[in-house]
Amino acid sequence: MAKYHGKNAVVKKNSVAIAEFNNWTIESSADFVEGQDFGDDWKSSEAGMKSWRGSMGGNLDPANTEQLALINALLAGPTKLTDIEFFLDAAKHFSGDIWVSFSVGTDISKLADVTFTFQGDGELAYAAS
Repeated sequence: MAKYHGKNAVVKKNSVAIAEFNNWTIESSADFVEGQDFGDDWKSSEAGMKSWRGSMGGNLDPANTEQLALINALLAGPTKLTDIEFFLDAAKHFSGDIWVSFSVGTDISKLADVTFTFQGDGELAYAAS
């Protein structure tokens, strides 16, 4: 069974790694519709539409071209990105179109950070190369 260490992960925009990122999460889900009939003793369900969402982020670095481009695009208005890839290692990655928002924060005991939350728009893809 293959195992992946987070130190090998990366988020890329336009095939360029976004500097200072240190986390990403993708969650996939499906809607379920009840499908029982009169007289049934047990509920039954049918899978409906699928969706996905997630977050990515790390240390705030507006000097990084890719981070700054994300922030500037979001400040201009709702932004749909079509060029984001979430790598587990050098080859295996997830990708898809996303709608993005962000938050920036810090406290006295750490570096300023940035978190981008997103909602998938269409299919989530996985590639092994």
